[in-house]
Amino acid sequence: MTCSRLEDKTGDPRFNIPWTNAGCPAITLPAALNGAGLLLGVQLAGAPGTDLHLLRVARHVEERLGWGKRAPSFLESSSKPLLKKI
Repeated sequence: MTCSRLEDKTGDPRFNIPWTNAGCPAITLPAALNGAGLLLGVQLAGAPGTDLHLLRVARHVEERLGWGKRAPSFLESSSKPLLKKI
């Protein structure tokens, strides 16, 4: 068994466990690409019962980072829209 390089990973879902166990809302947003071109995220968490506030903060962060309007390069040739308005 070999250990994979850090740049071959995008994160570990176990980072959500503390927030889930504490009853806190948490959200992960796309933030950057690593050296291997894999998408990396930033995780935001709030106090219990602050879901709506966390979503507002997440929207602000997403707008600042600009990732909400970008498509990964492998989807750029797709004819279907990436984001759907609800």
